[in-house]
Amino acid sequence: MMAQHTISISEIVRDTSLQPRAQLDSGTIQEYADAIKAGAEFPPVDIWETPEGMLLSSGFHRVAAYETAGVKNIPAEIHQGTRRDALWHAVGENKSHGNRRKPEDTARAVSLALADPELSTRSNRVIADHIGVGETTVRRHRDEFNCASGAVEKTIGKDGKARPAKTKSPEAIAAAEKKKAESKAKADAREAEREAKRKAKEEVERKRKEEKEAKKLAKEQAAKEEKERKEREREEAKRKKEEQAKLSVKDGLGNEVTDQFADAFRFSDKCKEWCRRLDAIRKEIFDACESNVPGSAFIHPPQVKSDIANAKRHIDGSLPFAVCPWCSGAMCSVCRNSGYVTKLMYEKRPKQ
Repeated sequence: MMAQHTISISEIVRDTSLQPRAQLDSGTIQEYADAIKAGAEFPPVDIWETPEGMLLSSGFHRVAAYETAGVKNIPAEIHQGTRRDALWHAVGENKSHGNRRKPEDTARAVSLALADPELSTRSNRVIADHIGVGETTVRRHRDEFNCASGAVEKTIGKDGKARPAKTKSPEAIAAAEKKKAESKAKADAREAEREAKRKAKEEVERKRKEEKEAKKLAKEQAAKEEKERKEREREEAKRKKEEQAKLSVKDGLGNEVTDQFADAFRFSDKCKEWCRRLDAIRKEIFDACESNVPGSAFIHPPQVKSDIANAKRHIDGSLPFAVCPWCSGAMCSVCRNSGYVTKLMYEKRPKQ
């Protein structure tokens, strides 16, 4: 008979020899626990009431999840029977629902069934159908089990009739194991070859990337060096031009000036700068007057313009223009012992 109850987890006997999974999945337990905390309801676990206690046959993940969630009681379906009934029920669970079984889980389920003296007498087909695996899988495990612990002479089929067990001789089992080992060795060799090819491909790709990066860096370095070279060339050209300008000074007629008067003629550049600054000052004064800046009420822009124009004319008219034509630079009273004259003075030079 079977009835559904809510049972305390502390009453449940979790016998690992009834657990058909190779190991519990911590990720599944945590996922279930989070769902329980969020209010989710799970199907009841299966408990077998036996002389050995309340044996858990199905729901190991759920019980662990309820514990993780801090819940002390869990819904359960109570079955009446023996430990063997619980084991048979356990190995047949999770065929098509719950956490998907792995190959090692089904292998453990088959091994648990074959390890039981009574369950092992059931035919390969009965065990395979119950667990949800192929008959050849059960036969292979039975051969290995019989080789290790002695053969089962008869098995009971679905129809309840006893028949001679389909087993292999030790020699056949040894040959099968040898073939299996050889197949595994070939598979390992193929896998090693694939791994070597993968690593070789990765190495080629790594070298290709390194070469590409090296070319990129070399190109960037070459561009940087070319830019620096052109910059140096421009600086050198500028320097030479400035030096040439210092070495070669010409008067207003385009004639080169001797070193004796070079500094005087270079002074013209300074005077021109003064004239530019006077223009800037005139503009600032005009802007201040137009904007009625406090304090500018008595400034007379036309007068400022006139005075600055006069100052510029005076400066411009005082610039060295040519070597004194009266004394040829030997110093005289006409050039005020400077050796040069202005443009206006030059135009009034004596005609030859």
